[in-house]
Amino acid sequence: MWLGRVELPPGWREEAARAWGKPERQSLHRDLKWAWRLFRVSRTYDAVVIGSDRMSRIFAMFQLFFRRRRVPHLYIDWLCNLSGGRLKRWLQRVHLRWAILGASRTIVQGRHEITAHADELGVPLSKFVFLPYHSTLYDLRYEVEEGGYIFAGGDTNRDYPTMIEAVRGLPYRVLIAAFSRGHFGGIQVPDNVEIVTLGEADFFQRMAGAALVVVPMLPRLLHPVGQQTWINAMTMGKPVIVAEDRSARDYIAHQSTGWLTEPGNPCALREAICLLMENRDLARSLGRSAKEAATQFSPECFFEGVFRVVEECLEESGHD
Repeated sequence: MWLGRVELPPGWREEAARAWGKPERQSLHRDLKWAWRLFRVSRTYDAVVIGSDRMSRIFAMFQLFFRRRRVPHLYIDWLCNLSGGRLKRWLQRVHLRWAILGASRTIVQGRHEITAHADELGVPLSKFVFLPYHSTLYDLRYEVEEGGYIFAGGDTNRDYPTMIEAVRGLPYRVLIAAFSRGHFGGIQVPDNVEIVTLGEADFFQRMAGAALVVVPMLPRLLHPVGQQTWINAMTMGKPVIVAEDRSARDYIAHQSTGWLTEPGNPCALREAICLLMENRDLARSLGRSAKEAATQFSPECFFEGVFRVVEECLEESGHD
């Protein structure tokens, strides 16, 4: 469905392959070059669907400032947060505001992000639409089993210090899969916690073999992320604990399809972990319900939603 209706700009596939995993290639010059190329060829397409990286945001600003009749433009995700001191955050706010105003719609992965971004950036609520994110397991092979360990993984906005405090001294083995060791600076890692770096296949197999999957997130973020991790775990039929105060409730029914706890609270997380590791019947019931609920978070459902939003943008712009 996706490949039948979408094509990449000429040369983009080759450029992406050359730049993959090479941060030095992600230069401002490169982003400006490709944003301008996309701006020039965009008139030949009905609509433009892109991510929220810097190149994509620059393209939106080109449309905002240099076009009276803009090509319908949709951000398929919006992964932006504010960071740094007062001046840096002000500059980020101006940049992101222009990037939103230059687009037709911005897809967000949690309902709270609509009002949070609109208020923070001073843009209309109508610029945003919530679409639940999707599993990313695709054709990967993994074997689901109930191992004797707790699994946590991922890097962006993870709160591993809180998780480590929550499991310190517990009689359970904990496996944390992360690329960055910056999460653990200044922390005394207990003997029951193992920190590893895994490739994609091993990451998903370790998740599939866990007794429990935990997703500990930092609090009070505009865009908290983590959805991909807990959706994949739910798709596998894993009992999941998510320590997050923003979008998790859009995906998980507390005590029915998963367990939600307050972020940054090691005592609450510890209590939930102990409950589900000791009450395996409850954990298995959560896993079964999670797997059933995860059917609504398939890639097919997500991309059908993307095309619905694109068609709305086309109607608003007067396209047939």
